[in-house]
Amino acid sequence: MIPVSLKLSNFTSYGVNVPTLDFRQFHMAAISGINGAGKSSLIDAITWALWGESRAGNNADKLIRTGHDLMCVEFEFELEGTIYKVIRKRSTKGNGTTSLEFFCGEHNLTEGTIKSTQQKIISTIHMDYEVFVNSSYLRQGRADEFTLKAPTERKEILANILGLSGYDSLESKAKEEAKNLGIKIEGINYQVQEIDNELMSKDNTLNTLTQVEKELKELTEKVSSAEKELKESQLKKELASQKVASLTKSSERVEVLKQEIASFKRQFLDKQASIEQFKVILSQEESIKENDQKLQLLKTQSKTLQASQSQFNGFQEELSVLKSKDSALEKELTLLQAQREESGRKGKELVLKQQDLKSATCPTCKQPFTNKLEHSKLLKEVTVSLENERENYKALTQKLNQLEISKQPLSTQIQNLEKNILDSKELLKTSADVQRQIEELTEIEVKKIKLSEAKTRIDSENKNLHELEELLAAKEKVLAEESRELEELAKHQRELTGASNEHQEKERLLNQIRILENSKRTELGAAQKLVDRSKQLEDVKQLRLKDREHFSVEKSDYEELALAFGKKGIQALLIETIIPEIENEANILMDKLSDGRMKIALSTQREAKTGGTIETLDINISDENGQRVYETYSVDGNELVFIRQGTDIRSLPIQDLWSTAALTDVHGKYQFQNSCVEALCYVNGRSLWQKVDKILRHKSPKKVLEVKCGPGNYTVRLTKNHSIYVMTAAGLKIKRTEDLNIGDLVLSPAIIPSPITTNKVDLTHFISGEFINDRKIKSKALLWDDNFIWSRRDQKLNRFVVVDENFARLLGVIVAEGSGNIKYSLALGTNQYLAQEIVKIAAAVFGTNERSLRYTSPEDIKRYASKYPHAVTTLSPKAQYNPDIGGRLVSHILKNLVGGRASSKKIPCFIFNTSPEVKKAFLKGLIQGDGHVSFYPMKSKSSVNITTVSRRLAGEVIFLCRQLGIWARIENHGEEGFRRDMHHQKSYRIVISGKKNLELLGIGVIASKYDSSTKYEGIPYSLLDTSRINGKRFRRGAEFESFGCGVSRIPKTLTKSYLKTQDLVQDWNILEIRSLEEIESGSDYVYDLMVPNNNSFVAGNGAILVHNSGGEAFRVNIAIRLALSKLLTQRAGARLQFLVIDEGFGTQDAAGRDRLIESINLIQESFAKILIITHIEDLKEAFPARVEVMKNTEGSTFQVFN
Repeated sequence: MIPVSLKLSNFTSYGVNVPTLDFRQFHMAAISGINGAGKSSLIDAITWALWGESRAGNNADKLIRTGHDLMCVEFEFELEGTIYKVIRKRSTKGNGTTSLEFFCGEHNLTEGTIKSTQQKIISTIHMDYEVFVNSSYLRQGRADEFTLKAPTERKEILANILGLSGYDSLESKAKEEAKNLGIKIEGINYQVQEIDNELMSKDNTLNTLTQVEKELKELTEKVSSAEKELKESQLKKELASQKVASLTKSSERVEVLKQEIASFKRQFLDKQASIEQFKVILSQEESIKENDQKLQLLKTQSKTLQASQSQFNGFQEELSVLKSKDSALEKELTLLQAQREESGRKGKELVLKQQDLKSATCPTCKQPFTNKLEHSKLLKEVTVSLENERENYKALTQKLNQLEISKQPLSTQIQNLEKNILDSKELLKTSADVQRQIEELTEIEVKKIKLSEAKTRIDSENKNLHELEELLAAKEKVLAEESRELEELAKHQRELTGASNEHQEKERLLNQIRILENSKRTELGAAQKLVDRSKQLEDVKQLRLKDREHFSVEKSDYEELALAFGKKGIQALLIETIIPEIENEANILMDKLSDGRMKIALSTQREAKTGGTIETLDINISDENGQRVYETYSVDGNELVFIRQGTDIRSLPIQDLWSTAALTDVHGKYQFQNSCVEALCYVNGRSLWQKVDKILRHKSPKKVLEVKCGPGNYTVRLTKNHSIYVMTAAGLKIKRTEDLNIGDLVLSPAIIPSPITTNKVDLTHFISGEFINDRKIKSKALLWDDNFIWSRRDQKLNRFVVVDENFARLLGVIVAEGSGNIKYSLALGTNQYLAQEIVKIAAAVFGTNERSLRYTSPEDIKRYASKYPHAVTTLSPKAQYNPDIGGRLVSHILKNLVGGRASSKKIPCFIFNTSPEVKKAFLKGLIQGDGHVSFYPMKSKSSVNITTVSRRLAGEVIFLCRQLGIWARIENHGEEGFRRDMHHQKSYRIVISGKKNLELLGIGVIASKYDSSTKYEGIPYSLLDTSRINGKRFRRGAEFESFGCGVSRIPKTLTKSYLKTQDLVQDWNILEIRSLEEIESGSDYVYDLMVPNNNSFVAGNGAILVHNSGGEAFRVNIAIRLALSKLLTQRAGARLQFLVIDEGFGTQDAAGRDRLIESINLIQESFAKILIITHIEDLKEAFPARVEVMKNTEGSTFQVFN
């Protein structure tokens, strides 16, 4: 298929007035333009027209230009000298419609349905979309689609290219047939085994049949005899039963007679008792009559006395009324007497007052009146009052006399009534005696009634008693006669019981014999069936054996076919046959791409460690560094990498670098890095920064290999299929990780280029959005301007902080001892001098007031330790000085700068871009906070040590030391810490020793003698520990210099032959691999940096030089892809006449691009049409023609330049 012309309307960014692209104007052209102009959309238009698919998949609506509802593409192509045209349209009106037309010249080849027409196009060009994109179209970012597959997946792709899927289907069918035949054979084997098991008991069955027949005959005779005996016992039982039934009726009559006699006897006794009672009553007749007369007299007298009772009650009621009246009169008399006495008293007072007035003297003040009118008025008033009071007194006296007169008759009546009541009481006593006597004689009336009854009934009762006596005698006589007959009932019952038992026993025996007979008849039938079945089974067995033989032959044939059709059969032979063709085609191009430096070899099998071989398809690359597998990645996600962005150096885990990359490819395998990121690489013995092109990411295996190197105990964690640079006598070579050996030599940078770029830092860069939006902070209105940061409650902070020695030293102490709480307090032990100094530095740096300095006594620490035993790291705590650095805002900034938890501590990234003095100040602060000094004056051997639980911090300290030219080593420690009473997790101890290294660190001189009263240079008085002088170490805060011992960059284990390589490692230390340990992977993914034309970068805890495949990747990819493309089109029945390379130059340097262009020019005669899509300006003139794609307000368009 050779493209002829392309016309498109409203396709992606192209509008309606787009010129027709005539491919006949050029043989090879570059499609150029800025990113997003629509270069790749031209190829998408071709694939959508032909197959209805593009990079967007089969969703055509995504391809329609925004704001339009109709899209159309017309594509003409030449095939075997014939011109074909495809027109495909898509409309989004309504539910959306698609149309597809196919023409050959003037002939319309369009079928009735789109599906049929699509199949017509595919069968015409002998190529579907998958074949095209895997052969002719090297898509943007997917040139390595084949090489990035796993080895086993590559083999499957190659099998698909060769069209071997049919063999897989045949293999599956053969295996299925063999499996079904195997199931049938197993079924036959089971049947034959079952038949054999049954036939083994044939003789036993015949013997059983004879024995059962004999036993059945005997049982039949026993049944006949038992039936005869049963009949005899039945007759005997019936006779006895009839006799017993007759006697049972007599027994019932006897029981009735007994009950009647008992009843008559009770009646006889009752009659006798009644007659005796009548006789007793009759004997008391005179006494009863006498008492009855007396009773009648008493009842008459009682009626008379009852009238006296009523009269007595009337007297009492009348007396009560009279006494009430008398009481009322008495009260009224008492009241009138009191009123009369009061009136007399008032009268006497008025008489005295009248006498005083008559004597012309004031009765109140006893003074003579001066006013005669007033005196006359008063005298008149008193005279009138006196007369009134005299009238009142007379009236009361008269009323009182009247009441006394009316009371006298009432008193007389009361006395008479009281006398009548006393007389009535005597009569009432007599009435009580009469009533008592009546009660005593009450039973006389009952006896009188019984006497009358006795006189009436005694004669009749005597007659009845006599009749009852005669009836009782008759019944007893009958009972005696019936009882004599019943004496034989027991005898006949015993006979009946015996006969019944005998009958039951004989019946039971007969049933048992019949059961045995039926059982034997069943056994006889079963035995007869078994004999008959044995004859049948022998016939069936012969038939099954013939079937098994036939199926076994067929199964063997199908198994051979499955093996032949399988991966190790015809497919393996075909692949093995085609591999040399692919290698040859790929290496022809690789010779041109690498000046003959690189070769490609494909291996289809690999030896397994457990023995045997593994089917695979490895891509092996060989050059001057040796042979290696193409998949040379990856590094564990938690490993540190050291990068440079612009001029700033920083360190971070490689998985964090992945998250900062810009674009993910469609498979999620890697990301392009749009920003300028550089990695530290090996370049001709020097350590230089080189541009990173991509970051690759793969799923992490369960295990990775930890490579530990010394001196220094530096580590890097890699997958087994990674590769690493090793130093040999012949120079620097690449070695697969799983092939490394203890004693191999690797490289680590000794000198790291580090320009000074950081003088100030903006603290707002370390305030997170989450912090600003936090509920508690939001209410405080966090604000900042060009100079300060502040909130409503916090003090103002300096927004820009100068990165000088003071700030660096403060950060060092904070990294070592910061707790990360709300006030970000430090724990500085007994070092009061350092604590006071840190408070002052913090106030100066942040522009705030000096914070408080808290002191915690040993007793307080012990109390805290008893409450929280795991929070205190030493068993013998000393006093603590705890300066607070700042409030919530400062604490948040510091957490982002240096980390919060101890295990996540890190060096602020800008420290790597400062002057050596600032770097040293940071290290001194770190040593002051969490370091100690080992001093051995007698051996002239001393060291500075820093201990941390943060693996990242340990690696970054090593890197910082490298920037200063200081060689440091790492020592790992277990759960118990290092020579301390600690409860820490696994920790890392960084050791700096040797005269040269300590001089570079720049710390002062230690005197050989000490005076506790003296403050020495760099050693605060409070830090001196006189008990540990001469051979013991000093903890915390020490600043020393010039200890006088050194360490070589090249280990003594190197032989003289290796010393020849020193010119190749001017900026590098040569380390020896001390241990190789397989450990659990620390992350979900593993990564690799792709550094074009260098293939190296440093990673790990201590920075080890490792290899990467990035620079050579595209050259290998395009060579293999073009080889596969030719193979694929040949297998599809077509020729590879049209080639598209989409953005294939971005990963190449200038020399690589020139070689790639040269290679394309060399192979252009093999293709009828070649299109190269690129955005690189330098390539516009590299090809004989170009299609310049431009984008304006009306959409994308293009112009062809020859």
